[in-house]
Amino acid sequence: INVCNIPVGDAVYVDRALDQTCTKIEQKINSVSDQLESYPNESWACLYYCSAHQWDYWMQNLSPAVSAPLSRRIDTALLAATERVTGINFTGDDISKRRAALASSKRGIGLRNHENTANAAFVGNVNKTVSRFVDYTNEEGDVIKDFFPCLAPIVGAGSFDFLNDSGVRFSALI
Repeated sequence: INVCNIPVGDAVYVDRALDQTCTKIEQKINSVSDQLESYPNESWACLYYCSAHQWDYWMQNLSPAVSAPLSRRIDTALLAATERVTGINFTGDDISKRRAALASSKRGIGLRNHENTANAAFVGNVNKTVSRFVDYTNEEGDVIKDFFPCLAPIVGAGSFDFLNDSGVRFSALI
């Protein structure tokens, strides 16, 4: 089955479903660079602003152990498409590959490495999700009831309140 578009089941099913998702994204990346080959500026804008973020949802919702090999495939496809569009070889050596991932303010092209950010993406999503498991107080002082109030002793009742005195999320857990 799929839960919020994330495959859940045995390893064979999950691997096959994620492989299909990754292949579709790779095809879209290649399609952008192929169809806009004569328009390098437009092609780069589509790659940078659209194609580079198509894998983010799965990185956030899959264990990094599962998403890392697929993230590597997405990174390879993005770098290859970028090379076709710009004519610059970013995969020739490690320095060029690392520089491609740097922000433009640091003299890179801002094509972040999905494989290297998989852990941060997953932890960020867990942090965002767990904060909605227990009741919390919003800016107006209203108590918002949430999904699993029984987890309050584990993650810390009040850990996610707007004006939390301790200022520490997951205070009981830490």
